[in-house]
Amino acid sequence: MKSNNFQQKQKANTSPSSTQQSGPLTTDQVNKIEGRPQKKLHNLLVLGALIILLTLLGVIIYSVGPKELENTTREAENEVIKECEKHSLTQGSKDFCYTSFAQTKPDLTPCERVENEGFRSTCFKHIAIAKKDFSLCHTNESNSENVGTCQSQIALDGNDVKLCEQIEHQGWQDLCYSTYAEKHKDISLCGFIKSEEKNRCIRLVAVATSDIALCNTIIDASEKDSCNSGIGKTTNNISLCDTISDITERGDCYMKVAFNLQDSTVCEKIPETIGGNNRIRCFTGVAALTKNQKICEMIKDEGSKAFCLSGAK
Repeated sequence: MKSNNFQQKQKANTSPSSTQQSGPLTTDQVNKIEGRPQKKLHNLLVLGALIILLTLLGVIIYSVGPKELENTTREAENEVIKECEKHSLTQGSKDFCYTSFAQTKPDLTPCERVENEGFRSTCFKHIAIAKKDFSLCHTNESNSENVGTCQSQIALDGNDVKLCEQIEHQGWQDLCYSTYAEKHKDISLCGFIKSEEKNRCIRLVAVATSDIALCNTIIDASEKDSCNSGIGKTTNNISLCDTISDITERGDCYMKVAFNLQDSTVCEKIPETIGGNNRIRCFTGVAALTKNQKICEMIKDEGSKAFCLSGAK
């Protein structure tokens, strides 16, 4: 998206006639110098007033009766719109004002007044999510991924897995299914995923249910390792850590189990070739948890050993 918020700096006129000043400054010159900071201060004051009006609008909605609500709310809304439309505000401030106002009440009218593409797109997105209306996600939005983000949010907020099918962007549709699958521990939802996200979906459900058998159905080696590691960490299953092919992932699994069990012997399973730091971190962590300085003797590096001893006091 193009941004219109950038301002070009004016180059100073370096001609001799412009650099020399004879006599005191005129009133016009003083006003020119002071005008910009005064305008910024004015804009800040106006924006502050807008925030107060928006807050009052929210209070009104929850504090008056049904009959009074319509008239009172309309009057408050008109006041906010009037403040947003003030000529003294920059267009950026007006756009921010309209967008903020639109979020207090799901109404497209303020969004239609926004000129900046970024604010305008965000404004319509908030309305679409508030109204749970997929079609509104397309309003002023040509980027299919952004539309997918909007629709996915509606589906997840609505807690209705059937809405995942209506998401047009494949990536966001797959993510919708995997999120629901993990939340509800339902492996069948992974079957609707057509991309590599399916492997991740299976992993999420497997870890959520501690089902080792599901890990074995994952094709991708990295996801399979993550699956075994995830279950190994949550169930303190050292033998499951042993099955992990990636040495870094395996070492991380051992370290987590060692912390959970407060057992330094598990740290000994981490080869120094993985990167001594993982092995050292493991001994240091367990020593600190158990306040056992003897564990620090397993560390060869004197500096790291000293650090371990200080933490195990």
